[in-house]
Amino acid sequence: MKATKSDDAVKIRNWLVSNRNSETTKNLLSGLSKAYQVAVRQKLVTHNPFDGLAEEIKEQGSKTYTAEEKEGESDEDIQIIIYIYLNQRL
Repeated sequence: MKATKSDDAVKIRNWLVSNRNSETTKNLLSGLSKAYQVAVRQKLVTHNPFDGLAEEIKEQGSKTYTAEEKEGESDEDIQIIIYIYLNQRL
């Protein structure tokens, strides 16, 4: 498994911050971090580049959410996670 570099994790974080609301961004970064935690435990990678990135995201004041945002990750968000995962594999 090819590991994501810390710089890549920051680029992903920055893209999410620019293109998704803070709640979705935190959820996606948290999910990626949890996936890497499993990979570290299984000795597939040596470090978790997403560790702590979700905690850096501050909740903005009250925001009106679309129905899709209220439900959680959209299909596009899930596709992003799958794309990132599949492109990290050898």
